[in-house]
Amino acid sequence: PQITSKIYPPIPYRFNSIDPLNSQFKSPFGKQNIKSLKYRHWLGTDQIGRDVLAGMINGARVSVEVGFLGIGLAAIIGILLGSFSGFFGNYRIKWSIGQWVITIVSLLALAWLAYVLPFYWPQNGGGIIFGLVLLFIFLQVGLSRINFKTKKIPVPVDGATIRLVEVFNAIPNLLLVLVISVLFPPSLLVVALVIGVTHWPMITLFVRGEMLKIRQREYLLAAKMQNIPEWKILWRHALPNAIGPALIVIMLGLGSAILAEAFLSFIGLGLPPDLVSWGKLLAASRENFSAWWMAVFPGLAIFLTIFSANRIGEILLEEMKAA
Repeated sequence: PQITSKIYPPIPYRFNSIDPLNSQFKSPFGKQNIKSLKYRHWLGTDQIGRDVLAGMINGARVSVEVGFLGIGLAAIIGILLGSFSGFFGNYRIKWSIGQWVITIVSLLALAWLAYVLPFYWPQNGGGIIFGLVLLFIFLQVGLSRINFKTKKIPVPVDGATIRLVEVFNAIPNLLLVLVISVLFPPSLLVVALVIGVTHWPMITLFVRGEMLKIRQREYLLAAKMQNIPEWKILWRHALPNAIGPALIVIMLGLGSAILAEAFLSFIGLGLPPDLVSWGKLLAASRENFSAWWMAVFPGLAIFLTIFSANRIGEILLEEMKAA
């Protein structure tokens, strides 16, 4: 005989399901219009009857995903710029006249792209950026292999990176958030972009400081005396030793990234209307100040997540000091 079984989920609601019988902010401890205990809203409902617990679970995925994407983007930018800046300094990379011309042309193309990208981004903006980056790398590598009979000019990588960090630190983060939010349509990736743009300077400065110490170590000096190309020394020896300490800053920045997403959602920027996050649940509490559960539970989730990320960073720091 066939045996049929049913497994009921502990929460019989989706994050966007509306229960009209329990609208207008039903308290988790108050009376609810339900058929049985299985259909109870354990953390209450919002104004239109959506289950807060279901929103919390779905919002956890969105908030953590945005946090990891944002801090991941910041980590990529920060590690690359910081490692180049600390390892090469201002005089260890030298370019020919042709390479400088290509760089200037690329910067002009980037300025043009910044003007037209908002109009073409919905269609093929990502392809434009990818194509320009590949073209720039191809031309730089090709020109570096050509022996121009001209004096090569040092590239001030460290000085340019420090000036760039100072410029970004001088611009208020809220202004950057508003500019990016206006240029791009609301999406999860846009929020991650905002977080990445506002968090990469701290990672860059940390990795740069680590690289300044690492490049003076004996094994790197020995590799240089063996005429190993500096690019190989950087990728195979210096950078792996700098990534470990950088993970501490990245974990500390993860909590800040999740808090930034909550702030953006709270003020109504970034995420599209069909996505739920902890920040959006917090924003809904402004509609009814007596609905304490709309602020307490999302706020507690944000606090515990940030505390956990910071604690992991502190544990990594203690382990690194002990080693």
